[in-house]
Amino acid sequence: TAPEKKKTQKARWRDLEAHAVEHAFEQFTTAQLAEIGGFSTGTVLKWLPTTRYYSKVKRGLYEARDPWAKSDKSK
Repeated sequence: TAPEKKKTQKARWRDLEAHAVEHAFEQFTTAQLAEIGGFSTGTVLKWLPTTRYYSKVKRGLYEARDPWAKSDKSK
């Protein structure tokens, strides 16, 4: 039997972004995000300030969001 291929790093980041869109407005700790993406906590902490898919609520807690969703104000 052939060994299973690991997901690429790029695919794991995309999975975290897709998770944010699917779970918009839910809150996650950095440890939860690290587990979901398969990264270390330190790696996730460096990535979070660069992404628009998660916004910081308080230290160690982030809210998932969909950066492409239309706001209710536009209706």
